[in-house]
Amino acid sequence: MAIWAAMPLVLWRTVGAVLGVLLWCVAWPRRRVVSINLALCFAHVSAWRRAWWSVVVMVHFAQTWLDRVWLWHGSPALLRRRIQLEGQAPATGPLVWFAPHFMGLDAGWTALTLNQPAGRLATIYAPQRMAWLNRWMAGGRSRFGRPRLFAKRGQLRDVVRWLREGGALYLLPDLDVGARDAVFVDFMGVPTATATVLPRLAVLSGAAVQPVLTTLTRQGYRVQLMPLMTGDDWADSVQATQRMNHTIAQWARQYPTQYWWVHKRFKTRPPGMPNPYH
Repeated sequence: MAIWAAMPLVLWRTVGAVLGVLLWCVAWPRRRVVSINLALCFAHVSAWRRAWWSVVVMVHFAQTWLDRVWLWHGSPALLRRRIQLEGQAPATGPLVWFAPHFMGLDAGWTALTLNQPAGRLATIYAPQRMAWLNRWMAGGRSRFGRPRLFAKRGQLRDVVRWLREGGALYLLPDLDVGARDAVFVDFMGVPTATATVLPRLAVLSGAAVQPVLTTLTRQGYRVQLMPLMTGDDWADSVQATQRMNHTIAQWARQYPTQYWWVHKRFKTRPPGMPNPYH
């Protein structure tokens, strides 16, 4: 893989485009999820344009998966050429990077681990069922900076302790993980079960919150460290979670084919509302 990682980016992206179109053709259950999500969130857009977006979503999905080869096996010099990091992060103190599920999420993590002090970073991940895939993903995400990887369930106290000690956490809080520890707030016109982990961590640890947006470019990726999210409303979990969804929605409208539409974002419904995927 280290040899493959040195291949020109245009070859990776071309293979990813072909694979993405193939996935769109054969992976019809996932294509259906993408189409339903786009129809719910972009009802004002024509069906033809949404259909085209669904193809590009699958292409970007395949391209970013293949990009993990050079992200996790390429040299630091190659990574610095292909990943453009913009903005500044606080040098000290507890910090939560609010990083929604855009396709380039692993490129954003790699950029931060390359440019932050060793031992400061941590993230929360979901262990994979296949042992070889779990080893590969954990190894790739641990290449630089000696980061801490917390399992997705049952380690909230450890995460809070990590932050209180001055650590920085790369957090992806925008998947539908059920009604537990979640509130129903608006996301692009749809009542959406959204985890309240971001405001809870901000309140419990006193951490600053900085949004991070990672997008695909022709040169590789662009990672933007946005200004800190200010305000005294973190204690109001509903208001804070709504503000989080509003921020993600703005970015999703700007980059409609780069958000994680392959996920069943609206599977948990308020009482009396049908599941749109049934």
